Amino acid sequence: MEEWGRQNDAARLSVRPVHDDAVRLARDLVVAVHEAHPAVDPGIVQLSVTGGSRLGSVFVDAFLAELADVRGPFVLALDDLHAMTNTESLSDLGDLVVGLPDNVRMVIASRWDQPLHVGRLRLEDRLVELRLSDLAFESDEAVGLLEGVSGRSMSPGHVETLVSRTEGWAAGLQLAALSLQKQADVDAFVAGFTGDDRLVADYLTDEVVRSLDPSMREFVLRTSVLEWLSPDLCEAVTGQDDARATLLSLRDRGLFLTRVEGVAERFRYHHLFADLLRFQLRGEAADAEVECRRRAARWLLANGEHRAGVEQLLAAGDYVEAFEVVAVQGHRLFERGETATLASALAAIHNNITTPSAQMSISLLASQVASDQFSAAAETYRMLARQDLSPGEQIAADTLGAILGLGDLPVVEMRRLATGVLRLLPTVQPESVFDFFGAGGAESCEVMAGTALALADLFDADLASSSAGFTSALELPGAKYPMWRINILGMSAFTHAAAGRLTEAEGCALAAVDTAREVGAMDHVAVAMAQLALGAVALERLNHGLAGVHLDAAARIVAHCHRPIYHHLLQLLKTRHIAAVRGIQPALTHLRDMTFGGPQRLLVTRARLSLEAQLLVRSGAVREAHAVLGAAVNPTPAASFDVLVADGDVPGARRVLEAWQVDADEPRSALAWSLREAVLMQCDGHAGLAGTAIADAAVDAEVEGLLAPFLETPRAQNILRTMAPSRPLRRMKHLLDSAPSDDGRLLANAALIEPLTPRELTILAYLPSRLSNDEIADALFVSVNTLRTHLRSIYRKLGASGRDAAVASAAMVGLT
Repeated sequence: MEEWGRQNDAARLSVRPVHDDAVRLARDLVVAVHEAHPAVDPGIVQLSVTGGSRLGSVFVDAFLAELADVRGPFVLALDDLHAMTNTESLSDLGDLVVGLPDNVRMVIASRWDQPLHVGRLRLEDRLVELRLSDLAFESDEAVGLLEGVSGRSMSPGHVETLVSRTEGWAAGLQLAALSLQKQADVDAFVAGFTGDDRLVADYLTDEVVRSLDPSMREFVLRTSVLEWLSPDLCEAVTGQDDARATLLSLRDRGLFLTRVEGVAERFRYHHLFADLLRFQLRGEAADAEVECRRRAARWLLANGEHRAGVEQLLAAGDYVEAFEVVAVQGHRLFERGETATLASALAAIHNNITTPSAQMSISLLASQVASDQFSAAAETYRMLARQDLSPGEQIAADTLGAILGLGDLPVVEMRRLATGVLRLLPTVQPESVFDFFGAGGAESCEVMAGTALALADLFDADLASSSAGFTSALELPGAKYPMWRINILGMSAFTHAAAGRLTEAEGCALAAVDTAREVGAMDHVAVAMAQLALGAVALERLNHGLAGVHLDAAARIVAHCHRPIYHHLLQLLKTRHIAAVRGIQPALTHLRDMTFGGPQRLLVTRARLSLEAQLLVRSGAVREAHAVLGAAVNPTPAASFDVLVADGDVPGARRVLEAWQVDADEPRSALAWSLREAVLMQCDGHAGLAGTAIADAAVDAEVEGLLAPFLETPRAQNILRTMAPSRPLRRMKHLLDSAPSDDGRLLANAALIEPLTPRELTILAYLPSRLSNDEIADALFVSVNTLRTHLRSIYRKLGASGRDAAVASAAMVGLT
């Protein structure tokens, strides 16, 4: 496969057991393709599912889209697919194969069939399968291989005999040729060569290995335990001091040694050869394999190869020592996002020790929480609850238990566990608190518990308490750890944005992103909330292009995590974005098509139903809005007010406004109240007072750039246009330049034979006011002549002779 790939310029990935971690699989797939075709975006690796459980449909779709953009025919080769056991990732690979674009062919090599579910391809005659018989060498093909490797001239009879007895198996033929190198009597060797494939492999391996000089034989047997070979690592395992020369000799002699691409002086054995060598090593001296793995582990760990070192310890059965390494160095995998590997190692440790210690169980719990394996984590926590834990161990376990709120743990339990941790911490010595995989300890537990409490407040839509909680958590010593700091800054930023403190939100979010960039964690799930916050800030300021950039960045991260709250918040913000750039109806469709998996926190249900009701009001579906709001638990006062006003229930709207508790520290809520007060004044016939109130609100909104509430409040934008000062505030200009936010008007405009342009819709909104043409031109920063040109176009499209007639015509068709 490797030789064929080089000859055909194929992008090739040699699959290994580590690729059961979908994060690693996605990363190496993208790297292989990117090296062959640099135009392929390496950033799509971020779309794989966090925790490494599977690639996920989002990644598969993005990968297929990138492949479709490759110019010309392109081949992607996966070698040794049998090394994978992750059935979910294999299923995703099957989806990838089925969805390949016409310009791409995939070649897969495996010792056995994997569950790729490609039956449809067989039915459609789009699958070419090469089985053992297809790959078998014919005599005319085998002669070149046998003579080239053995250095002997082979008669047709010799070739036919060996082909028959190996059934054309290429590896068997190569092994036979290697043995022939030192055979004096070719006839005798060929005549005595018998057995089926497995026996042939055993026999030839024995002959080849025994034919080596003692030091080289010892070398290949002992180094067969290694995933990859370098001179220094091989010397550590074998005790020999000439590993570099030995490796080069093995390579030159064709002894199944391949250079690892992209890494200097790194090689690997052919997988089958390594398997057979390990089998022989184990058969000759069972203790030798264990000792080799222990030596390998010591070298790997000393040289920063912690994952490979731990895997060697696990293979050696040294579970306690493996745990000791993970307990100290596991945070490195956590920080790189390879949490599935971490969880897998800890599960192996936990499951292979008769009575795992509480600290082993807590570490397993930590890895499961980190990889969003919330169901498994909950079971581990319940198991810990049945153990007799020390106070320090209880603190660590309960801290992690509280973080299960990112999954489906009820808010009341989050508060109970986090409060208990904070109450117990001052009563113990800090060093007694268990430090799970180098990221725990007393300080981390304190900051995590504080964060859990703030999250619980956020889930309950208590922005004031949540914001205070995140601020306090940031001031704790444990918040110096970059991963905790990134998380808390992002969550704090989102809370600030929801409250309308946009400057603070932007500052916290950018600080989180900067910290992530410094530690190489831009793709980590910890960055998700910061990107959501930046998207929310841009939405509030009507910077919809920037909002789309940040929401897309958040989506790439959220797509590969299993935290329901992150998915819910992303979809709500995307609904608002769609409403702003595409209109109300597409936004309603998106909102209703959303799948809300996992528990819906009060923050989400309240926001979702209120948003749906407000979108319905703006589209004119008041009765439907009433029904939606009736199903809401404690809907927002803004949504209640808007529905009542739209239904003509002004007294009811006034009662909502009077009961509305405005927090001065939440600018968005205060602005929403002021805008609706102005709407109520207009309903009461006090247009002048309404205009003054709106103008005052505009001055307040200018400070933070809070523009979205003007578009989202029915009538507010039109009151602002009517009463606009001749020179509006800088940020307000963006608002006044925006087309009317009422989707019903947009639908009415679309029904015209010749619809008005966005600029003409903006000007039309000014026409019912008392403003003169000069004042309208000033408000829109255009010349009077330009305004008159637009007016002539508006009059023509509406079939009107002048301004008053245009206003009347617009009212008749639903444009005002």
